Amino acid sequence: METSGLKILIVEDEAISAEGLESALKKMGYQIIGIAADALSALDLITNTPPDLAILDINIQGDKDGVWLAEQIKHRNIPYIFLTAYGDKKTIERAIKTQPYGYLIIPFTKSDIFAAIEVAISNFNKLREEEPVKANDSNQKGANISLYVKEEHLFIRINFDDIIYLQANGNYLNIHTINKRYVVRDTIKSIKHKLPYNQFYQTHRSYVVNSKRIERFGGNFIEVNNTVVPLSSSYKEDLIKRLNIH
Repeated sequence: METSGLKILIVEDEAISAEGLESALKKMGYQIIGIAADALSALDLITNTPPDLAILDINIQGDKDGVWLAEQIKHRNIPYIFLTAYGDKKTIERAIKTQPYGYLIIPFTKSDIFAAIEVAISNFNKLREEEPVKANDSNQKGANISLYVKEEHLFIRINFDDIIYLQANGNYLNIHTINKRYVVRDTIKSIKHKLPYNQFYQTHRSYVVNSKRIERFGGNFIEVNNTVVPLSSSYKEDLIKRLNIH
């Protein structure tokens, strides 16, 4: 199954710039959920089809600009990048107040787009790591219910509930989900901080499982979605305690 990149919303009132950005993103493997020319239209799109990432022009038509829009979506747990042809100090200082995850200055190249997305997702992940992730947060507005990772050159978003287990393989991780397996450059130690503590349990130095997918376990194994993974003695006691098994 071919990997689909992040679902991206473009907010830009200059048609040529918007179309150029859309074309470049699609060639890179990303999905475009829509293009909006004003903040209110963008907000409707975000409400009906939440994107994984938004690219916002600061200066757009209408009474509400990109900075206003950024303030609205920040609480929805959506990373965003400011797009602007104005790189002057005053504009940047105004945008900085919203604490954006990155910037893309017009004119841009494919490399600029790639770098902007890389910086934005990195900053977004770092911010989320500073806030403990709770497994029962999915009912809250703007809930942290997914993981942003990069597979080769493409950033993707994986819902926590879709993950079955994670397996370390040297400097890489195999993330097994209900649909496919992703291979990302990361470690068990690092990725554990990005996962809900109450939902994901480490069973071995090389394995972490989704507790919602546990079917049974024995003395030295645990079964998740018909797959058997090792359960080492050093993690067994903590697992039993956290599963509240007597």
